Amino acid sequence: MGRRMYSDKIVETDKFLDMPVSSQNLYWHLCMHADDDGFLGNPKTIVRSIGAQQDDLKILVEKGYVIVFEDGVIAITDWFVHNYIPKDRYHETVYKEDKKQLELSETKQYRLVTRKPIVQDTKSKQVVDNMDTSCIQDDNKVYTEDKLSKDKLSKDNNIYKLSSSENIDTDPEQKSQKNTLRKNYRLLKQKD
Repeated sequence: MGRRMYSDKIVETDKFLDMPVSSQNLYWHLCMHADDDGFLGNPKTIVRSIGAQQDDLKILVEKGYVIVFEDGVIAITDWFVHNYIPKDRYHETVYKEDKKQLELSETKQYRLVTRKPIVQDTKSKQVVDNMDTSCIQDDNKVYTEDKLSKDKLSKDNNIYKLSSSENIDTDPEQKSQKNTLRKNYRLLKQKD
């Protein structure tokens, strides 16, 4: 690790200061132990080592200060608001799969990716296209979330298919974890 900075735009807000002191303290410690991309693989160890409670971590998730992944890894949402690490000192996170699930907003905050890269099978070759392009929609149709999840959108001979609910695993534990991620995402979207 290295030096860590904290932005008063985050830690001196009423939203932050309204949290219990134990949750604030946990946030400081999580930031201190995070890697150069703001990821931390052992949040439960930090919780125990400083005498915090699991509820403190839950508060940080609910307030949108951290994002929790299925594998237990967390990301500090405002990491790049707090820290700038020069390229000569930067070490990429080892949690690359989790990092792929995030995008950086215009305000330098992590948020869950709203669209997943789509795989298209072309003669036994899989081509992965990134969905960063603008979406083409017919203005005369009303698209709901369910409708979009099943529709195919076409652009320049490439067919994109938005992630559908049919791809969700049927394992109840995985559903619960994915629902938690969705809930956290919705909370973050409400704050944007």
